[in-house]
Amino acid sequence: MHFRHLTRFIVFTLLAPLVTPSLTRGASAEPAKAEPPKPQAKPRFQLSRVSVMPPEIAVEVQKLKRIRELADKKLVSPDEVALQASIVENLERRITDLITLRSEGGTLGELVNVTSGNDSPSLTLINAGEPSDLEAKLPPFTLQRVHWGTIIDVLSKLLASQGLELSFSGGDSANPAEAKSVICVLRRIAAQADNGSPQSTFAAIRLSEYIFRDQTVDTITETILDAWKMDPKRDVSALQLRFNPTTKILLVSGPNPAAAIAREVVESLPKKPF
Repeated sequence: MHFRHLTRFIVFTLLAPLVTPSLTRGASAEPAKAEPPKPQAKPRFQLSRVSVMPPEIAVEVQKLKRIRELADKKLVSPDEVALQASIVENLERRITDLITLRSEGGTLGELVNVTSGNDSPSLTLINAGEPSDLEAKLPPFTLQRVHWGTIIDVLSKLLASQGLELSFSGGDSANPAEAKSVICVLRRIAAQADNGSPQSTFAAIRLSEYIFRDQTVDTITETILDAWKMDPKRDVSALQLRFNPTTKILLVSGPNPAAAIAREVVESLPKKPF
């Protein structure tokens, strides 16, 4: 009797792993319902760019190609190749990017995130203040086919009302009007210095591209002074200009907005002809 019960126990034990999955198969066979993907939020800022090339660059590039072919056959000298190559190089420097910026209203940080992509016009922002400064609000606006100099100028005016100063510090060109990528610094503006006078500003502006026979350093500094004098409330002696002939850099110091005015004047000047 005991042997019969033991045999039944052994058979049940051996069959149990085979029976149990079949009992639970119906519950596990039903696939879990996948949650619908959440719609991605539309970016509040959109940037696009288009490159504008000098109309004669295509002709000069083809001419350089022909000259190099002739040089391979020893029909022209290396100097002729080098001369044509320099012409093409100078024209390539004149290729500019025009940017279209559309804002639906958002924060400065959101704008910076949009400009950090590989396919976007590049704006690197160094925040010298608090992380919360990147939460500064920007209103809806549209800028069509402009250069970085215009965008930085507009942003700086919008941020100034919130106690922030945005200044151009460099990029792949010393002139933001020609730069494809720019670096700016964001910092808090003190309303007044301890002595009650307006906060001073400083800028170092490279003039090597702007100095030639008909446009001297004196001409440039006089134009900056004339722009400073446009507001009769400004103290003329408060604006300090000093040019370093070795580095070709103009040092500008004075109360707000001395640096911005000097930079805007220089960027408006004609460049040295090639």
